[in-house]
Amino acid sequence: MNVIAISKEGFTLIRNALNGRNNGGQKMASDIAEALHNLPDDISNNFLVDMTKENVKELAIKYPECECLLHYL
Repeated sequence: MNVIAISKEGFTLIRNALNGRNNGGQKMASDIAEALHNLPDDISNNFLVDMTKENVKELAIKYPECECLLHYL
């Protein structure tokens, strides 16, 4: 998991959602933040890594715009 890349992409998606560049708006921005809020500092923390992966996969199903995050898992 590339933590820096996934966080940078997540922030970009949040900014785009809040600026109206995609259809998700504030709800999408909130869902992205929720999915990534347990992003681990240390990728050896398997619990947080697995939880983040599952959250991102669910996010990509709900919002196709977020599929780009899957590349960093």
